[in-house]
Amino acid sequence: MMHEGCHIKLAQLLVCLVCTLQVVSGLVTEEHAARAQELLRENLHATLAHWHGLRANGGQKLTMQNFFRTANKHMHHPAVSFWGIKNNKVFQLNKDGELRNSSNAMIAEGRPNRGAAETMKSSLWLAIEDAASHGVSMPDMVFIYNVADDPMCGLRLDCSDGKFAPPISLMGLDPSAVPQPPPPRKPRLFPDILVPIFKNLGYSRQTTVSLAQHHQNVLNRVGGSPLAWSERNRIRAESVPWQDKVPQMFFRGTRYCPTVPLRDKSRSICPRVHLTNLSIHHQEQLNIMITGLPPPYLQELKDHNWQARRTDVMAEWSKFKYVASIDGIGGSNRVLALFHLGSVVVKQHKSPYIEWFYNSIKPGVHFETVFKEGPDGTKHFDDAVDLVDKLRTDDAYAKHLADNGLGFARNYLTLEVLLVYLRELLLAYKDLFEDMDEYISRLGDTGSSALFMKQAQLWDTDWRTVAAS
Repeated sequence: MMHEGCHIKLAQLLVCLVCTLQVVSGLVTEEHAARAQELLRENLHATLAHWHGLRANGGQKLTMQNFFRTANKHMHHPAVSFWGIKNNKVFQLNKDGELRNSSNAMIAEGRPNRGAAETMKSSLWLAIEDAASHGVSMPDMVFIYNVADDPMCGLRLDCSDGKFAPPISLMGLDPSAVPQPPPPRKPRLFPDILVPIFKNLGYSRQTTVSLAQHHQNVLNRVGGSPLAWSERNRIRAESVPWQDKVPQMFFRGTRYCPTVPLRDKSRSICPRVHLTNLSIHHQEQLNIMITGLPPPYLQELKDHNWQARRTDVMAEWSKFKYVASIDGIGGSNRVLALFHLGSVVVKQHKSPYIEWFYNSIKPGVHFETVFKEGPDGTKHFDDAVDLVDKLRTDDAYAKHLADNGLGFARNYLTLEVLLVYLRELLLAYKDLFEDMDEYISRLGDTGSSALFMKQAQLWDTDWRTVAAS
């Protein structure tokens, strides 16, 4: 028989256990849903308005013929995939066997490369299939998924007249930052539907910002001690107090340079190379280094005794007060993780690249910028040094930025919020088509690639009448 005190302690223990289970399970709450709706209003709704506007006159929704026409044009593009979801399981419409139903097989295939296959494709795949365990059910549907460093619309696809289906992409472009054709030609539009990136939420071998360990699929692909590895690769903003952070601007990455021409003609500057070179000459303020530097730069490193240490684990970046996001081939898709560090995030002023949540963050509130423009519109490519001096002088302002960025990340850039955002995005995408429900119902289980390939080949024929040869 238990004493009354034992009953009280047992009850307290059960309460603690329930609280712990709720944190670990990450079940979506009404508060998560409300925050996702805020992000949707500020970001996705404007893009959806473009696609809704295309049918304003005739009142016609898109059909699967538009989908197949787009698939036919991009069937063999290495960065474009054609995915379906049925009963919260993902499959590839144009693949068979393991490649159709296995994210691991997709990683092994390595399109467009093995890194992107894991960080961009498999991470979304795993997030979709894991959503139900967080209380989020994804719709049965099909969609076009573009993992290139730039959008399809406006570059490889004319999305101005409703002939093609919208792609779901990782990166968009700001129309005001790229050259536009002279009138009377139509302006270039980039209305790709931008999707959250899940690589830093435990669904890839990248650093995670989630409280829980990495997804079991990821742990199964990690050698040695996977749980210890997951602990090392988790960001904890509180691990380094503000007063102990090193007051330098920090960045590590690969020597990638943007490929999209810019309206201000600044494409001749490769941001990562330029800032690395600047760092060599201003080592007190800047700690920026990239891999793959050509011999002249390597010699300059030796001449200036630059002993830059590699810091590949992003969790270690929290040691620095100022952390940079610098454009590579496309936009740097690490901003979500950087905000979770509790440091000042530094982005490029008027970078042409846009991620799915960028309308919700503001310079001077959530982050600072480099490459600012002067009164005559000229970019100041060396202002990173001045920015560090400014942040050091006004440490209260720097701390304010870091706190705001971290607060935004912990409120909005969490797994639960992103899963709700993703579900609503997919529902909105599906609603653009009048016959997608009919199409997905006719697939039976998850179908086969032969029929899909034939329907794409004969895109101008009613898909219902096409038979696999």
